[in-house]
Amino acid sequence: MDAPPWDGTGPDDDLPTMPSAPLGTPADALELLLHLVGPEAAGRPALWFVLLDAARQPLPLVLPLTDVPPRPDTRTTHELARVLASVLTHDAPDGSVVVALVRAAGGDDGPFERDWSRAVHDACHHAGVTVWATLAIGAHRARVLHR
Repeated sequence: MDAPPWDGTGPDDDLPTMPSAPLGTPADALELLLHLVGPEAAGRPALWFVLLDAARQPLPLVLPLTDVPPRPDTRTTHELARVLASVLTHDAPDGSVVVALVRAAGGDDGPFERDWSRAVHDACHHAGVTVWATLAIGAHRARVLHR
């Protein structure tokens, strides 16, 4: 696998920029996440989270969780949802999240996507976090799963 197109040292001026306008549709979220995930779509399974404010403007924060197992762990998903709730409460009251389920063979509604989507949605619901859109991203395809 080629090295990522950004430099891991120095200022963050080589990282992808967030859009300057709020997301209007889940398709806009998919376009954004495809840009952010980039070549990592062909990598190991991961969950990517983009946090949105109440107007659906993406915050300058992207949370990729790499090397996730094939099946979700309830304790992990609930802790993750608790952290997301804390960030939203502090930085974006009434905000929400976009979840991207990423794996090389993904990009559709397979067992990995169904299991992780259900676990993340349940944990977020329990923590009071609104999931605005759930996306599936693979090396060769991608789609919006839920709105």
